[in-house]
Amino acid sequence: MSLMDRDSGRVRLSLRELLESKNGYSWTTWMVQGFKDERGRWARLKFKDRREAEVFMAAKKMEMMTLQKGLHPVMTSLPLVRLREAEAAVERLDELRALLPSGGPDLSLVEAVAFYSEHVRRTRMVEAVDVREARIRCFRCKSSRGMRPRSVANAESTIKSFERWLRLLPRYSDRSFVEEWTPPVMEVTGEDVREFLASLRGRDGRGASPKTRENVRADLRSFFAWCMGVENNVPMPGVRRRWHVENPAASVPRERPARAVPLVLSVADAAALMRDVERVREGDLVQYFALALFAGIRPSGELVKLAAHEGLRAPCREAGGRPLLDLERGVITIPADVAKTGRKRVVTMQANLKAWLEAYAGPVFPRGHDRAVQAIRKRRALGHDVLRHSFISYHVGAFGSKSRTALEAGNSEAVIDAHYLNLPTEAEGRAFFSIMPVG
Repeated sequence: MSLMDRDSGRVRLSLRELLESKNGYSWTTWMVQGFKDERGRWARLKFKDRREAEVFMAAKKMEMMTLQKGLHPVMTSLPLVRLREAEAAVERLDELRALLPSGGPDLSLVEAVAFYSEHVRRTRMVEAVDVREARIRCFRCKSSRGMRPRSVANAESTIKSFERWLRLLPRYSDRSFVEEWTPPVMEVTGEDVREFLASLRGRDGRGASPKTRENVRADLRSFFAWCMGVENNVPMPGVRRRWHVENPAASVPRERPARAVPLVLSVADAAALMRDVERVREGDLVQYFALALFAGIRPSGELVKLAAHEGLRAPCREAGGRPLLDLERGVITIPADVAKTGRKRVVTMQANLKAWLEAYAGPVFPRGHDRAVQAIRKRRALGHDVLRHSFISYHVGAFGSKSRTALEAGNSEAVIDAHYLNLPTEAEGRAFFSIMPVG
């Protein structure tokens, strides 16, 4: 019998009875033929039992009939109504694809369901708050919780820049003309954050430094965490804020730029600086520079608060009834509300610092000090933190104790290990703390 009708192209299954023998034994087998295997080759299969052969033949015949009709036999636990819904969904996808340019993306049913699920999560599980409103509420909250004004200003400036950048995205071209409009927080993606960081430029017009990009990324991550009711990686108690389903900045890898060894003044340059300070305005800037250089007090934050403290030279509770600047005992108390770390610390006055403070009494920040301080810094090419870095470096060199230096400087030994690699010798440290006023 022919296995195929050449004219119609229909495949015909057949069942044959065979008598086989071997080594003097004979037996009957049943062979099904007229079907193709998974590779498309003609195949045949033998069975010892006629019933097994007939069952296989019936199943194969049903499979071939469904294929001829464009159907696919599958084993599924889905009820018929769900199968019909799946067929209808695929047809809808095909119709949508035909409407898009060049046939559109070849979306699968699974991808379409995933897209819909994400849309539901973003629109039904979060509150729609725009970025501008979120920024205003965020930094108002951070200010009320004690965040330093300077830190608030810097971080808020970053978010404002991000807002302006978002408004220029092509997907918002139909809405960005509205004054003060910004996108909802929930629409910001990790790709948006990555592209914004890549767009940053330095003063020379080139790409921003890794440190700058990392600082901006940190500000964005902190902002979006707050928008999700999280602060310092911990959910804020009693806060049910859900303006985004995920932190878009968290998916952006952190940049770890190589750490440079902090610049410090040489002993000779430190001495020349203090001689210069003595001559300017009859030495009324000595207290500012001496406290920053020989006590390591942060000049732009801690020293400002310390100088304005009512207990600077009067008895106060934070210093146990003594003044914060205690020349008699030779100690300086930095209260918790003054210290950058929020922890009280005590700095021991070295003999030279005490001599400078006694020789040049007066306010830490005399009237009109800003221009005079900037003029000295410019003339001496002093970096922002060079005075504090010098104190820490020479303190470790002079006393050989990172733990003692860390306590007095208000940081940690780990910071000293990470940042201060080339420390001065003991002799250089002793020489630094021997710089005395000339008067």
